[in-house]
Amino acid sequence: MQCGESTYISEWVGQTLESILYGVYLLLFAGCVYICTQVRPSKWLLAVASASMLFITVSFTLDSVAGMLSPVLLDGYYCKGGVCLPCGGTTSQEMAREATLDKLLIAWSGIFFSFNQIVSDGLLIYRAFIVWGRNVWVTILPILLLITTATLGFVDAAVLFREHDIFIDAPPQHLAYLIKLEDHLSNVMLILMMTTNLLLTTLIVGRVWWMTRELGDTLGPRAMKKYHRSMLIIIESGALATISQLVVLIGDLVSATYFTNVAGACTQIFCGIAPLLVIVQVGLGKGAEQTTLRLSNIMDAVPPVSGPMEFLSRTKSTTFSQSDESLEQHEPLIEERVMGSLRNGLRLEGSSPVSPHPGEPHRWNTV
Repeated sequence: MQCGESTYISEWVGQTLESILYGVYLLLFAGCVYICTQVRPSKWLLAVASASMLFITVSFTLDSVAGMLSPVLLDGYYCKGGVCLPCGGTTSQEMAREATLDKLLIAWSGIFFSFNQIVSDGLLIYRAFIVWGRNVWVTILPILLLITTATLGFVDAAVLFREHDIFIDAPPQHLAYLIKLEDHLSNVMLILMMTTNLLLTTLIVGRVWWMTRELGDTLGPRAMKKYHRSMLIIIESGALATISQLVVLIGDLVSATYFTNVAGACTQIFCGIAPLLVIVQVGLGKGAEQTTLRLSNIMDAVPPVSGPMEFLSRTKSTTFSQSDESLEQHEPLIEERVMGSLRNGLRLEGSSPVSPHPGEPHRWNTV
């Protein structure tokens, strides 16, 4: 394999995958626009999706332009042990000229990527805030992590701008120091992003599981599948970005430059796809934050049935049993009523049933 060929292949594969993922991102964004304008109109969700779309598009465009305007930089060097050197026949002037432009474009790309992190992680923080009953304390640590990550992202961009200036008029030893500093900043950013992602995913999924753990016997497995799908989407959307960030971090730590080039190109698109998946889920009314659940509230929604109650045991909450035939008869109505409340975003926790006339369904006062 010729000098520089491995670098060129890894960069080409990375940009190709990034372009394909960006196409998927555009389709997902189009779906978000349709949902937020036609299915379940929401101006603020549309604004979040549009902001993420803007930042990801600008960042992707800058990365693509940097690749197209740096042909010598792409295939004119080889890397070994984390150190990249020019191939024979490549002049230092050509490398310096393209490296100067590359540093400038990548720095601006990093700024817009940091803005997208604020939007995407901010959406997840707000979602955790709602799922936890608007508990501010739950959001303190994620907010601190987000602020730290965004700050490091802007500092990293400032270092890249300084590297751009050094390529023009500063001694080479200053450049080596800044390159090492920028590398450390990038690794710390990756660790913080993964930590924030894992923390928010755990907070949201854990809360949904805790709220619904006792509802299986009441709603049945068919209704619970909707909650399981909700949790699965949250986990998958967070895993996309986390896994790619982990691959980049490991590749950088073991000096696998070519492998890092491919994974790093996909990271920013995955970070953009994650919030769109959340917006689609919330826009379709399938988000767990649509309601605050308690088993006692669900039991209040069960319509009255004929037949005596049988108290099975003396516990803190009264439990009743019904004949299999009666429960089976009303199961569709129970699920329809409960899931209808979820879809409409009713807060069952603050509701109380109005005493109906005999034979009429319950009516709910919502706060």
